[in-house]
Parts: sequence; structure tokens; C-alpha cells
Amino acid sequence: MNQSICLTGLLLVLLLFPGKGHAQQSPKLDSLLQRLETSRPDTNQMLILQRLAWESVINDPAAAIRYSNRALGLARKLKQDKAIHRNLRVLGYAYGRLSDYPTSLRYAEASLAFARKIKYEEGIAASYAALAFTYSKQGDFNKALAFHSRTLAMVEAERDTVKIINCLYNIGNIHQNKGDHAQSVRYYLKVLRLAELRNDAEMTAL
Repeated sequence: MNQSICLTGLLLVLLLFPGKGHAQQSPKLDSLLQRLETSRPDTNQMLILQRLAWESVINDPAAAIRYSNRALGLARKLKQDKAIHRNLRVLGYAYGRLSDYPTSLRYAEASLAFARKIKYEEGIAASYAALAFTYSKQGDFNKALAFHSRTLAMVEAERDTVKIINCLYNIGNIHQNKGDHAQSVRYYLKVLRLAELRNDAEMTAL
């Protein structure tokens, strides 16, 4: 599997979850850690922990798991349903980065079940994307495509162009990993056309 494509897929899967990995600990992480030291166990601390988890998920998934578990505990205590969903999903990504796919799937499935329970449509779409990520990491590209297609249908219904672009890019990556280069190019061209329509220079540069 092309590792660079897989990492790009992780980043794009989560518009839903914006953020970037860093080769070394970034000033942003340092700032968040300083804020965490002086924070109380409240909503603000939960948000800091969530941000730390996402900032760590690529380069230090073990740390991301620690931060997200703490954030999840606070979210449950504070009855913050969307935060509960978010942290279940982050845990799925983090365990996937550690190649612990059974645990990754368990958290992704838990996030989907919880999103359905609270009728959180955006969360359902995000959980489909999380499941697609894990199946893609496992090499089960057909299941990954199926879940990305579900996400795409939902974000197309929302008419959210940026999320549509992300989904199309992820689907293109899956086809690339499958060795179906013609299909991958087809989806990448769709991404470029939509990006050009948005006059989005960053996306076009991809």
C-alpha cells in the first residue's frame, strides 16, 4: 500500500476533523500543553485535550490515545454528546495508526452507533469515513469504498463542496491503492474541477 496516499487520506478524511501532523513537536502543541497545565477539569480542558489528541494522532498516536481518553471521560461527565462522538472517532484513528485494527474498528463502530443514537447526521457521515479509513489501512478496499460512498452521499445531500472534495479525493486514493489508476484519475479530476470552481488554490495544488 502506498503509505503517502494513506496518510493523505487520513488528513482529508477529517475535514470533519481538520488538523496537520508535524515531524517534531510544534509550537501549537507546546502552547496547548501549557494551557492544559493550568486548566480545570471543565469544558475548556476537554477542548484542549481534544485538540492535543488530533495534533498528535499522526506522529504520536499513543499520546493521542491518552489525550482522547481523558477528553472522553470529561465529555461523558459533562454530557457533551458531540464531544463523546468526536473522541470515540479519534480513538479509532489513533489505534488505526498503531495498526491495532480490531480496536480501531471497535471505536469507529462505537462512534457510529452513538451518532445514530443522538441523531447526529454529520457525526454519522464522519463515522462512515472513520470506518473507511480503518478498512483502507487493513487493505479491505471494497469495504473502504462502500463507507466512503456513504459519506459522499450524505455530504452531497448537504451540498458541502469542501466535504465533497475530501470524499472524492479519498475515493480516488482507494482506487489508486487498488491499482485502478484510471478510476483514481477520474476521481482526482473531479476534485480538481470542484476545487477550481471554488477558486481553491491549495486544493488545486494537490
